[in-house]
Amino acid sequence: QYVALLNPRAIGFNVTVLVQVSLDRQVAERFQNFEQAVMERPEVLECDVTTGPSDFVMRVVVQDVAAYERFQREFLSRIDGVSSTNSSFALKQVKYRTEFPLPEFEAPSKQTAHGRSRAVAGRKRAVTPKARRPGSAGRK
Repeated sequence: QYVALLNPRAIGFNVTVLVQVSLDRQVAERFQNFEQAVMERPEVLECDVTTGPSDFVMRVVVQDVAAYERFQREFLSRIDGVSSTNSSFALKQVKYRTEFPLPEFEAPSKQTAHGRSRAVAGRKRAVTPKARRPGSAGRK
């Protein structure tokens, strides 16, 4: 699957809302019910189970405040087990990244057909056979 990164405002999603959701009971059935309902909503870009005062935190994008009010009233508040929500509207996006901060590491090696190792990716290593001193053949 391929994904294109788009500017949400360029395609009409002008409002980002961070929503904390609390369930009435922290039991498997309630969690499964909520997770299944959220999976079907395309405006929910992210949803995480959290520790602390809420059970879930979601990032929701909508066209405007009225669209969020409909999402809240017609969907979120009707999910069985939702006891409360706390919505925060993002005023300005300060930072947004999609790449992970990968640490520097040595790439794993693979064996070539001749039994010598070579770097798979990243830094290249020179591959040379072990040097032999003249006249050392057969000696231990």
